Amino acid sequence: MKRIIRLIVCTFLIFISVEVNIETWAEEYRDFEVDVNYGYDNIFKYNEYLPVSVHVKNNIDDFDGDVVLRYHVNNNSDGELTQRVTIEKNNSKVMKFVIPKISEELSIMKIIFRKDNKVIYEEKLTIPYTQGIYNNLMLGILTDDFDELSYINSSNDYVKVELNEHNFPSNTFASKILDIIVINNFDLSKLSQDQLDILKKWVNDGGHLVIGSGVNYSKTLTLLQDFIGIDMIDGVKEIDSDILYDYVAEEAKTDDHSLLSIALINSDKLKSTIISGDNHIVYNMNKGKGRIDLFTFDLGMEPMKSFTHNNKFFEKYFKQEFEDMKILLSNSYYNYNRTNSFLNVIPGLKFPSLWSIIIIIGIYIILIGPVLYLVLKRRKKRHLMWIMVPVISIVFVGIMYISGMNTRLKEPVTQVVNILNFSEKGGSYNSFGTVLNTDKSKLDIKSNDSLYMIPLESYDYYSFNQSKNMGIKNYEDFPVSFNWKSGLEPSIEYYNSDVFSNNNFELETSKNIPVENKIQLDLLSEGTKIIGSITNNYDFGLKNCVIYFKNKVYLIDDLGTNETKNIEDMKTRNYEYFREYYWDIIDSIDSSSNFKEKNDRYQDCRMTDFNMYTYEAINTEEAIFVGWTDQKFTNGFQVNGKKTKNFEKSMISVIDTVNYVKGSNIVLEFGSVRPYINNSLSNKVIYSRDKEFSYYYKLPTETIDINKIKFRRIANMKNKYTEAKFYIVGTDNETYQEFDDTITIEAEELDKYINNNGELLMAVILSEDEGEVDIPEIYIEGIGK
Repeated sequence: MKRIIRLIVCTFLIFISVEVNIETWAEEYRDFEVDVNYGYDNIFKYNEYLPVSVHVKNNIDDFDGDVVLRYHVNNNSDGELTQRVTIEKNNSKVMKFVIPKISEELSIMKIIFRKDNKVIYEEKLTIPYTQGIYNNLMLGILTDDFDELSYINSSNDYVKVELNEHNFPSNTFASKILDIIVINNFDLSKLSQDQLDILKKWVNDGGHLVIGSGVNYSKTLTLLQDFIGIDMIDGVKEIDSDILYDYVAEEAKTDDHSLLSIALINSDKLKSTIISGDNHIVYNMNKGKGRIDLFTFDLGMEPMKSFTHNNKFFEKYFKQEFEDMKILLSNSYYNYNRTNSFLNVIPGLKFPSLWSIIIIIGIYIILIGPVLYLVLKRRKKRHLMWIMVPVISIVFVGIMYISGMNTRLKEPVTQVVNILNFSEKGGSYNSFGTVLNTDKSKLDIKSNDSLYMIPLESYDYYSFNQSKNMGIKNYEDFPVSFNWKSGLEPSIEYYNSDVFSNNNFELETSKNIPVENKIQLDLLSEGTKIIGSITNNYDFGLKNCVIYFKNKVYLIDDLGTNETKNIEDMKTRNYEYFREYYWDIIDSIDSSSNFKEKNDRYQDCRMTDFNMYTYEAINTEEAIFVGWTDQKFTNGFQVNGKKTKNFEKSMISVIDTVNYVKGSNIVLEFGSVRPYINNSLSNKVIYSRDKEFSYYYKLPTETIDINKIKFRRIANMKNKYTEAKFYIVGTDNETYQEFDDTITIEAEELDKYINNNGELLMAVILSEDEGEVDIPEIYIEGIGK
């Protein structure tokens, strides 16, 4: 009996051992070993583009085929991202994908290897969805000594990720989840030219770039010198590090006095934010919609590396400069959802006039009815009615056919929409495309310029069924709605497209698109109106041009190439908000007589809505110019191997500061100068998560000699919100002037409170740890410079 028991036990142990060895062998020698990184360091943003880096090791024969990422788009369709790749046996390769949008509902996807259209390997991938973030900023650090910058800790406001030349984005879409990039002690020549171009575009489109220089300035600044506008760098000098302690309001110990090496940077375009005597410690400049902060010392070297309060230094700097970027981030998400409204309209398509159709049908009814009846009755040939009616019907079918020949769509048509924004800070550019299908055929779309494309779909993610026992989300295949192929010739395949449906995508901007503002605005303000001229220096004309300034729209209409028009000759209309003008124009057009024009202006309106938050953020001294052109900057697309009829439309928008007439009396009424909560314009109310916070007014000191400022709190507003105390902060950061309802600062006291950059700082202390508080309004009197 004992022998039998021993035999059973030994057999069981051998079986377990063999099974474990088989599983281990299968794990070690599976066909492909796949390692996936989502976002950066597996940190990513929900409701944003998701870069995915896939590292594949091939353990079998040479592979030449497609690597596919498959994921759920909505509750009845999947999307596929495909790359053609060759991987030799026992070799590895890294592939980069971008998922257009991700939700927390998407935690599982598939990776598929296809060879000769056959699936030879398939594996489910679990996304670390707990590492996805919503409202935090993503701060990427590009450096060769990441550990030396470890004092820049992740916080409630931002999450820190490590960047290098391998994971740095090489396309516009992969860069969108990064909000702040810190470059320090990194040789930018390691980046490809495409990566450098992406970095510059990322800044222009709203990114915030922080650069450390000091003794390593040649590594971080040489390739960006022209982009930043640096005239010259005169080497490095050493100064006392007390400025670091002064900035965080801490006292230096006697043995802490070490020297700080700063780069001597010369540039008229940079503005100093931290100064010690004649030494510039930190510069900044606005660039496009973004910003560059240039530290003249190395952020990872002594004395900063061992500075007792180095983390406090950056916490204060980031809190002061970047905290409220979240307001701008939410805008980009809403803009993402606004694109369909203007892409689904193609004004260039011809449609038969509604009145011509009504007239033809009316004539047909009259002929087929009383006229034909009376004619045949008079000739006593009413029995021919059964012959004449079908004959006349055939004739009118021919007339309708001929009249609609120019409007019929037999093949898919495409459209490109470009939105160009310029200001004194620079420019930013967005391009989108659409394909209007004419039947239910599959669409294979390629850009004739090999431009990168990414689908814009309705990403309403499927709520996956969960296992009752394991709580694990399952993956079930749905029909594939599109296949986005990246590589040398990127393309998108749409499957089972509906008849006359729009298939929309975001498009890499063409290299032919204007990147320089050539709209010359020579404007002066006389209070509530402007005088001066506007000139179009582009080599193409613009139509439907307007200027918006202080609730007034100036109608320019067409503006030909090299044409100048005087503002005084223009008709004006009053509108509280710029976009109201376009709705008014749309309402005034009779669609029955001019359907194309109404469609055209409707698209204008929706494209302007894309810039809504930008326009609402301008200050009282800025004017908005908007003009439109049908000039083609791309070469269109091929759909199913055939070149399509392509329409293109571009909006050129320019925001420009308007100077006041020299010597004129200027009054800026209460509410016209809005406050900045750090870098973002605010309205009359703000919610603060902190008991104490600050904000500032950016005063028009470059255009006005200010002689009086009044502050007021609106009584019926302050009683609705959290109680608070307000203080005007002196430029010495030690003087605090408290006020309750109103206060006036006269000319002789202005220098105590307005710094060299024209900023007036306010401090607020709430009666509670957090809450919603009203923001006082200011009134300004002065004389135009």
